[in-house]
Amino acid sequence: MLVDKADRTKVMLFEIYDDEKAFEAHQQTPHFKRYLAEAVPLLESRERHAMQRALH
Repeated sequence: MLVDKADRTKVMLFEIYDDEKAFEAHQQTPHFKRYLAEAVPLLESRERHAMQRALH
């Protein structure tokens, strides 16, 4: 998690999953569903950026 030094209300959360299937499974967990119901309405914005690890 990163917090903007100039504006501590701006936070970036990073999550790492083994693959898309693992992320989809996470979305079905009770704690994730609770997060969606309780925390998401409080967010100014919610963006998802999928990235892949470069293999050398």
